[in-house]
Amino acid sequence: MARILLVHLRKTTAEICMPHLGLASLATVLRQAGHTSVVFDEVLHEPGQLPPLAQVIVDTRPDVIGFTSYTATRDRLYDLLAQVRRDTNLPLLVGGPHATLFTDDLVATGLPDYVVQGEAEGFITDVVQRAQRLPQPEVVPTTPPDVTQLPWPVYDDFIGHERIDTYPLLTSRGCPYKCSFCGVHKVAGHRWRARGPQDCVAELAANLPKLPRVHAIRISDDCPTGKPERFKEFLRLFIEMDLKLPLGVDNLRADLLDAELVDLLKAAGCGMLCFGVESGNPEVFAGVNKGETHEQIRHAAALTKAAGLQLALCFVIGLPGDNSQRHQDSIRFARELNPTLVFWNLAHPFPGTEMHSWFAEHGAQLDPPRTYTSYDTHSLVCPEPTVSTPDFTKWQRRRAYFQAVVETDQYSFNRYAPWHLLTGAIRYRLAGPALRSFGRRAARVLRRVGGAQ
Repeated sequence: MARILLVHLRKTTAEICMPHLGLASLATVLRQAGHTSVVFDEVLHEPGQLPPLAQVIVDTRPDVIGFTSYTATRDRLYDLLAQVRRDTNLPLLVGGPHATLFTDDLVATGLPDYVVQGEAEGFITDVVQRAQRLPQPEVVPTTPPDVTQLPWPVYDDFIGHERIDTYPLLTSRGCPYKCSFCGVHKVAGHRWRARGPQDCVAELAANLPKLPRVHAIRISDDCPTGKPERFKEFLRLFIEMDLKLPLGVDNLRADLLDAELVDLLKAAGCGMLCFGVESGNPEVFAGVNKGETHEQIRHAAALTKAAGLQLALCFVIGLPGDNSQRHQDSIRFARELNPTLVFWNLAHPFPGTEMHSWFAEHGAQLDPPRTYTSYDTHSLVCPEPTVSTPDFTKWQRRRAYFQAVVETDQYSFNRYAPWHLLTGAIRYRLAGPALRSFGRRAARVLRRVGGAQ
């Protein structure tokens, strides 16, 4: 039987110690097949105390090494693959979203021995059992597993598992919707597959006592409310458990929300609900193919606020058909709904998406977003745009980002903020919005200071 080391590289500075759910699932499958797994998840280690991968390899003595890959960590992943390939004779597996979306890019490096596409639970045991060094990478296509048959993840294979403070709970996989910018169908498919509510809460009951530092539960399904009544039943069972742990739920859809669901989410400990708006312009929004309307988003926002919950919204700047003028509709819509948080992301067309085809067809500049992350740091410094069109250039996209962040006050108000506001105001000729925003943020700080005295 083999000993496999599974590795997850940190995308950004982690604010929570939440283990990688996919690697936990794979490690459990391998354990049931008689193999030994060790998971090195950088999220569970303080940056200053992060052991080098070379030392982890020496300490764990694996027969095979597997990496999960994200586009945001592409460059570092490739450097580590080259290092491990140079220093050892161990077979190297790479899976995850980047391996699935950018298979050709990864294969062209010649660094991994196996590139696994999609969900690997049904294939990982076979690959590990036959793993060897290969002259050229082998691409391993997969088919989505039946999530009702997956074993509950076990976390004691994780190095540093005692630091886990947020428990990741899978209740479903896949998404039946076809948003033009989203590549989740390449990773998990359009077929929505759900676990039973009873099985989900039974997993929590079994695993939480083993992780005493956990103080929150997080559901990051692609579409958790695919069947709202089923998710309501899960929430009722979760509430009955009386865990006294807050629940976070990602990827909620406005058109699947009603007052009962909002009340249940609140009772389960959700303090904030987040919805994808993408664009406030009707024409651009229609091209996204979300399958919902601006009125439904307004209604969901109203329900959220009426329940006393915080509201967050996600927008994408530079979608097909977007330009500087249409972008103003997004800013106006965001200010109309007045959320607690707004996430302003730049459009990055991933392979296999309708948006990728649109930009290619319309002759736009297309730089592969090979080191892109959707993690929003609320920064005044615009990430590098990967596309441009004649009526929405890279400079205009940077300006649109700065304007949106400033006019909705969505940036960290720290010692660097005045400098970034000043330089951005000059560069993008937005002195008025920058000054007004600085005044609003400064006033809030003074009110907080005054209230604390």
